[in-house]
Amino acid sequence: MCQTVLVICFQQWIKLPPLNFFAVAPQVTLSSNGLLAKEEQNVTTTCTAIGRPQPSITWSKAIGSLPEDRTEVINGTLTIYNVTKKDRGTYICKAENILGSATDTAQ
Repeated sequence: MCQTVLVICFQQWIKLPPLNFFAVAPQVTLSSNGLLAKEEQNVTTTCTAIGRPQPSITWSKAIGSLPEDRTEVINGTLTIYNVTKKDRGTYICKAENILGSATDTAQ
């Protein structure tokens, strides 16, 4: 039997269509927690997420921001082109859905 579900989000009620499935909070997995590269090389790491509904994935840097004009994120995969010493730091993968979020880090 399906039921219509009401969710409160930012103090507004949102009416969702009947659900034929159960919801699951996100979980993330990184292809590597350690990122090593020499200057001017490219570095790539992939963040995969499971959950229901399917979580959205974003990348950020713990201190500062992702390198402008040298960063690409496609389907959870972060690529930094032409790495420099300024790119050192901790990178955060965050997966979010209606039940919450999960994070993991790579350095």
